[in-house]
Amino acid sequence: GSAFGTGSHPSTRLCLKALEKNPPCDFTIADIGCGSGILGITSILLGARKVIAVDIDYLSVLATQENAKLNNISKDVLRVACGSLEVLESEPNNYSFDLVVCNILAPVIESMAHSFSSLTRNHSRIILSGILVDQADHLESRFNHLGWKLVSTLKEQPWILLEFRKQQTS
Repeated sequence: GSAFGTGSHPSTRLCLKALEKNPPCDFTIADIGCGSGILGITSILLGARKVIAVDIDYLSVLATQENAKLNNISKDVLRVACGSLEVLESEPNNYSFDLVVCNILAPVIESMAHSFSSLTRNHSRIILSGILVDQADHLESRFNHLGWKLVSTLKEQPWILLEFRKQQTS
């Protein structure tokens, strides 16, 4: 479709590699900025239990829904909504996500950084992409300050993916 996320952009490829490297078996996942739905659909095909995908672009929501149908993914497993953090934070089932995937621009990721903790539980992971290599140190510092530990990176110049794990809180 017309939405971002064909798998040809390096930041999307990095996310796909990270998901393949550490499959999200039986996870509940938030896909923020879902675009075409490629990351949520891939997560389900790799064993995720449930994905809630959000995007502020209504065309992306439609593309994700269409791609889910093409891949025989039910609405019970992949829920798609127009919006962003507010949709995830008001989720009626009060999910604490095992994994958050966010492939959008670094300044937007940074503006949402404080919200990732409330969406997740101890030891949850976040996969962040759409980040230029020269933006990585700043984002790593920001997330470390918020209680996240960098556990892996993947690079495809000039892009980098950062994967963090939430530290144990009392």
